[in-house]
Amino acid sequence: MTIEELKAYIREKGKEHPSLRTELAELYELAIDEIDTGGSEQHECELAYNDIEELIREAERANRQTLQDRKGGIHRQ
Repeated sequence: MTIEELKAYIREKGKEHPSLRTELAELYELAIDEIDTGGSEQHECELAYNDIEELIREAERANRQTLQDRKGGIHRQ
């Protein structure tokens, strides 16, 4: 993956998950910084990609839990 591909991927995921835009931008900036200090572009982009996938999984898990908690709260009243 190149930095341009990562940028496009982050834009796509930002549209799908607007609440994560700040974190996505931070992961992009981290990849840029690592590349600027000598890191391999492909490696840093792959690391960012993996971090983004994990971030999204965690957010979706939290959203599911919130929905379950809300459903449970309705039934307890």
